[in-house]
Amino acid sequence: MFDMFDMDDLKKAIRLIPHAITSLVFLAGLYLAIFSNTSWFALFKSPSYVLTKYESGSVAIGEHMFTTYVVPFEVLSLVLLAAFVGAIYIAIKGWRRENS
Repeated sequence: MFDMFDMDDLKKAIRLIPHAITSLVFLAGLYLAIFSNTSWFALFKSPSYVLTKYESGSVAIGEHMFTTYVVPFEVLSLVLLAAFVGAIYIAIKGWRRENS
């Protein structure tokens, strides 16, 4: 009879369960650390300063990025990090297949 799953694949998947649990616990801790200390009302207030004609736009962007939008900035940095790590993993995996 046709078997859909190979036992070796099942054993490999079972070995990955502790790693997946560890990753989920780490991400849950990170989520709690970021969002438990955030004042959500500060995200919706209007800026408390007015740009002068001598102040550049980059100063205003920097102030917003590290005060008002710090949580989205950090989340985006983690997403980009995960994308880079995934791209490197896929590239190395393909390179190994070609050279073996």
